Amino acid sequence: MNNGVMVLIAVFGLLVVSFIIGVKSKNTDSAASFIGSSKSFGSIAVALSGTAAVASGWMIVGFPSLIYTSGNFMTTVALMAGAFTLSYIFIGKKIRAIAEVKEVATLGDLIEARYKSKKVKMLSALVLFIGCFAYLAAQIAAGASLFTYLFGWGTFKAAVLMFGVVIVYVVVGGESAGIMSQAFQGAIMVIVGAVAIGIFFANGGFGALTEGIINNPVVTDSSGITAQFKPIQLSAFGTASPAASSAYFTLAWIGTACQPAIITRMFALRTPRDLPKLAIQTGFTQAIVSFFGITLGWLVILLVVTGKLPPLENASQATWVVGHYLGSVMQVFLYTAASAAIISSASMYLSIGASAISRDVLDCIGIKMSDKKQIRVARIAIVIVGVGSILLASFSAETVALLGALGWATFMTIFIPLVLVGMIWKKANSKGMGAAAFIALIGNIIGMVLPAFVKISWPHGLPWSIYLMAITTSVGIIVSYLTYDDNKDCPENSIIEALRI
Repeated sequence: MNNGVMVLIAVFGLLVVSFIIGVKSKNTDSAASFIGSSKSFGSIAVALSGTAAVASGWMIVGFPSLIYTSGNFMTTVALMAGAFTLSYIFIGKKIRAIAEVKEVATLGDLIEARYKSKKVKMLSALVLFIGCFAYLAAQIAAGASLFTYLFGWGTFKAAVLMFGVVIVYVVVGGESAGIMSQAFQGAIMVIVGAVAIGIFFANGGFGALTEGIINNPVVTDSSGITAQFKPIQLSAFGTASPAASSAYFTLAWIGTACQPAIITRMFALRTPRDLPKLAIQTGFTQAIVSFFGITLGWLVILLVVTGKLPPLENASQATWVVGHYLGSVMQVFLYTAASAAIISSASMYLSIGASAISRDVLDCIGIKMSDKKQIRVARIAIVIVGVGSILLASFSAETVALLGALGWATFMTIFIPLVLVGMIWKKANSKGMGAAAFIALIGNIIGMVLPAFVKISWPHGLPWSIYLMAITTSVGIIVSYLTYDDNKDCPENSIIEALRI
C-alpha cells in the first residue's frame, strides 16, 4: 500500500470518527442548544475545541512555509497561547456572567444583551458572516490542496469528498457536534505536535540548526534550486520588517481575544467556576500546537542545511515535504493532524456563520420562529453556506486567497470595539458601537473588493485590517464618550452586575 492511499484512509478515518462523535453529540433540546451549545460542556472539551478551531490549517501548513522563507517572526504568533489565557481572565468572566442572566446562543445574542440594540446586532452579524464565509472558503481550499498534492484531484472533487462529511454532521448535530468533533481533532493535533517537537530535538534541535545555518548558509541542488539562510532568521523577528512583525503580534495577542472560537466557547462552558481551568488548559494546548507549526519550519531548514533534504522549490509545501522525509507512519500522522486542523476550523466557521444569518439576522428583521422551525432554518443555512463555500473554493482561487487573508482580521475590526472594549468599559453605548460596526462592515467590504481592481500598498506595509481595526475602535470609543446618556444608555441592572465581575 503506497503512502498516498494510507493518508487517504487515515483522513477519511478521521472524518468517520468526527462524524460519529458529531452525530452522537447532537443537542436539539432547544434552538439555543442546537445553535450555540450554551452552558453545555466541560473545560477540557472546550479547551481542545477552541485550540483546534483557532489553529486551522494556517498553523500547521502556513507557519512552516513562513519560517522557511522569513525566519522566526512567526514566533510572536506562538504567544497567542498567553492571549487565550488573558482573554478568559479579563473578559471571559463578564461574558459568562451575561450568559447566566440572558439566553446567549450566538455572538449576536451577546451583543444585543450588552447594548440593547437590534441594529448593532444586525451589523455585527453581517460582519461576522463575511469573516466566517471568508475563512471557511479558505479552509476548504487548503484541505482540498492536500489531495491535489497527493493524487492530482481537482479542488471540487476533493472539497466535496472531504467537507461534505463535515456539512452533514454539523447539519445533524449543530454546534454541539462541532465542539465535540473539534475536541477530538484538537487532541490529535496536540499528540502529533508533541511527537513532531520531539523529532526536531532528536535531530539536534537549536544547536544543530544554528551550526547548520552558520556553516552552510547557501544550499543549491543539482537542478539549480537555491536556498539562502542567515543567522538573523533565528532572531525573534527573522527577516520580516518591523511593520510585519508588529502586525502579526497584534493579530496574535489582540486578535485571538476577539475570535469567535474564543468568545463563543466562553458561553458554551457548563459552569463559570471552570473558567480558570479553561484558561490554563487552552493556553497549554495552544502553546503545543503553535510550537508544533513553528517546529516544522525549523525542521525543514535543519534538514536542508544538513543536506538531508534538497532546497524546497515551493515553500508552501514545507509540511508535506517534512512528512514525506519522516517516513510513511509519521507522514500519515502529520497529514492527518493538518487535516484535523483544517476540518475543525471549517466546522466552527460553518456553524457560527450559518447561525449569524439563521438566528441573528432573521431576529433583527422581526421574523420570530418556534424552536423547531429555527433549528430547521439553521440546518438549511448550514447547507447553503457550506455548499456556497465549496463552490467558491473550487472555482475562484484568487478570490479564496483574498478571502483567506481577510477572514481572521475581519473579526478584529468588529469585536475589539464591541466585545473587548464593551466588556471592560461600561459607557460603551449602542451609538458608538453601532458606528464602529457600520464602519467595520463597509471597511471590510472595501478591503475585499478594492484589491481586485486597484493595487494598493498601505503605509509601512501594514495590512488594511490593522488600520480598520484602529478606526473602528477609535470611533466606537469617541462616539460613545460624546453621546453617552445615563438615562438611555445604561445597561439593565443584571448586565451591570455582570460587567462588574
